[in-house]
Amino acid sequence: MKILLLALFLIPYLACNPNSGAVLEDTSDTAENTDETLADSSSVNPGEVVFHIKILETFDNKKDICGVSNDHVVSVEVLQVLERGMGISNIPRKKQQLLMNFMLAPKNLPSIGVLEVKARESLCMEVSKSYFTIISHKILD
Repeated sequence: MKILLLALFLIPYLACNPNSGAVLEDTSDTAENTDETLADSSSVNPGEVVFHIKILETFDNKKDICGVSNDHVVSVEVLQVLERGMGISNIPRKKQQLLMNFMLAPKNLPSIGVLEVKARESLCMEVSKSYFTIISHKILD
């Protein structure tokens, strides 16, 4: 009977022993070919990024992005990624050209100019691709 009680007390202790010899491998992915390492920022919500972009072209009609027709679409070149929130799957690189759409119709938007934008990432049906919806912007130049 004593052996049974002793076993009941020791089994949970041994099962939860942190020094049991289990080794956890570091499986974190590292970004390849990036110009700079960006720290996750607490001032940006998860799934959001702050960019400096240059507007290359604006589209008056609806434009398809990832197979979805969107209004207020612009073609941009990424000048700099300033901040990023957690959970971003595809961070654009410097000088990469993208199609982005504005959540609301932008007012006083220059046809060609530099903006600082906060954008939310949305995944496409093909999960390896994503697009960005601009939720706020500030005209820089």
